[in-house]
Amino acid sequence: MFIAHMPAGFLLARRFLRSERDNANYLKYLLVGMIASIAPDFDLAYFYLIDGRQHPHHSYWTHIPIYWVAIYAILVYPVYRFFDRIGVKLLSLFLICGLLHMSLDSIASGIKWLYPFNTQYHGIWRIPAVHEWWVANYLFHWTFLLELLITVTAAFTFLRDRRLLNDIRYQLLVWIYQLRPSIRLLRGLAKINRDT
Repeated sequence: MFIAHMPAGFLLARRFLRSERDNANYLKYLLVGMIASIAPDFDLAYFYLIDGRQHPHHSYWTHIPIYWVAIYAILVYPVYRFFDRIGVKLLSLFLICGLLHMSLDSIASGIKWLYPFNTQYHGIWRIPAVHEWWVANYLFHWTFLLELLITVTAAFTFLRDRRLLNDIRYQLLVWIYQLRPSIRLLRGLAKINRDT
């Protein structure tokens, strides 16, 4: 998948964080889920810059579910001790968004779901290499419609959520104000505060 990982992460994180909606840090929590939904692909830096594309990037540990579960199991108790319930909730969100990424990758590719017992890649479909440019193989395969559906659903959900948009505007204005205070920005902050 090319474009649907972060939108899918947004939808899942928004659902998972329903009970935290009134928390002042809700946007930061939402961002954790969105970053986690693309975190397995951070291995692309290694893939291109160090490995020289010698191995498929789905063979790296960042795309193997057992490692994510093991890291979660190691971190859950210390996170609970230092950050209480919300820390465990965010760690759990990071895990499920990472696993969501791998589930989406399993639609048109493969993931080593049974590693270390089985090193085979398991997926639903394999995209045939019909075009010379490898990206075109994905863009012109029917599974790309699923990506578009996820992305449009996330965009519609985001644009329909006025409260979230207002929170983002408010945080953006606060950030800009911290960089360069002005009366106009203060008025903007006051107006958004009244609206919420």
